[in-house]
Amino acid sequence: MSTPITIIIADPDPIFSASLRVAFSEMGFTVLLPVDGPDAEMFAAATQAVLVVVDVGLSGVSGYDACARIRRQPGYQDTPIVLTALRVTENMRLAAATAGASAMIEKPYSLTDLLDSVVPRLPADHPLLIHRPPPRDMRETPWGPPRPLNWPHSDGSGLSRNKAVMAVVRANGVKIPLIRRP
Repeated sequence: MSTPITIIIADPDPIFSASLRVAFSEMGFTVLLPVDGPDAEMFAAATQAVLVVVDVGLSGVSGYDACARIRRQPGYQDTPIVLTALRVTENMRLAAATAGASAMIEKPYSLTDLLDSVVPRLPADHPLLIHRPPPRDMRETPWGPPRPLNWPHSDGSGLSRNKAVMAVVRANGVKIPLIRRP
């Protein structure tokens, strides 16, 4: 039996954390949702997560303290820890860096924003890179029948002569047929 790949998301907003849980679950991750800072630390001690997301406004202890304590736990020295807040200031970024956060992002953010904040620091074989969804452009591409081919040359063009297969000669007499389909 293999160990599940785990992500910890500590956010006081249950709607927001649940939407992240669904997105990460669809990618094959096990998602733990602690309700406060001490629970986030306890979950981190009980498992080795590949990503930790902590809101700075957690109850119990601040998100900064939870981040610093998780960072000091064995196995979390290189784990991406992302702090989130409704409004991020420069002082908050400095506090996050002091606490050991990998990144700090402002709410609301998308799954892509969250992943983009940590991807530059990850090794190529990291589970977040392996299981990452395709870029948004590819997911939103409507798939259907191919568009009709447009012939950009006039009927009088040498390329259009007889609308037949023409041999194209490339280096050293290699012939590649050029096919024009109706």
